[in-house]
Amino acid sequence: MAIGADMPYIDKQYAEELLKKSQASTNGGPFRAAGGTEQEACTARKSRSACFGSFEQSGLQLKSRARSRLQNASLSLEPIMAERTEDETRAFEKVTRLACARERGSRELADRLVRDGFSREVAESAVRRALDCGLIDDTRYGAVLIRTRVSQGRGRKGIEDELERAGIAASDIPGWPEEFFSVDDFDPFRVNANAEDGVVGCSFGSESSDEQEIERALALLRRKPPRSKNIQASAYRKLVTKGYSTSVASAATRRFMEEN
Repeated sequence: MAIGADMPYIDKQYAEELLKKSQASTNGGPFRAAGGTEQEACTARKSRSACFGSFEQSGLQLKSRARSRLQNASLSLEPIMAERTEDETRAFEKVTRLACARERGSRELADRLVRDGFSREVAESAVRRALDCGLIDDTRYGAVLIRTRVSQGRGRKGIEDELERAGIAASDIPGWPEEFFSVDDFDPFRVNANAEDGVVGCSFGSESSDEQEIERALALLRRKPPRSKNIQASAYRKLVTKGYSTSVASAATRRFMEEN
């Protein structure tokens, strides 16, 4: 599966309408589909930012917001005068279609275009255009990817490795890692050992970064305990597979075995 392939999708009908708009030429003017596409791409960026801001919204709400933004957004770029080859135009149209379906990174898109038969030069040119007008944004994509993986219980190391494969440095994502991790995402009923009478609570904010990661790993094991005969080995493998470092996996497994 491609990096980020399981992230939320935009309404397909909306994406197709946007693509049709991007392919239309300006009547009687010197601006061909390339210029129109660039403008529509920027409109797409404005509408799509609303779509990906909140995952908790229903698909119908996403569709409504996207259509509203597409209708109301004003085009801010002047038409692009430069002549473009047929391959460059087709490549950018494909980028538009793919980027309107879901968030994608620049490396993923360039590699996809090359696999589809475009030259590396044409592919990188199309991706640069998409980056320049905001249709795609590696920082935005990285943040979406992180939130998706955190919600799936992935460990910090695994997330950083996936970002690296996508050509994105985790350190370039604002708020990484502190703003993305919370034990509450996995174990909302965790009992604070320091609380009186076993009151439910969480001292997450005061713990070190490594301790937070261990707690996340432990919460995952509590929620989905291993079922094999060798529980300890199975728990360790589960955490490593989920992207936790070997040291975190060992510590969390040891605590899990002590609890059970």
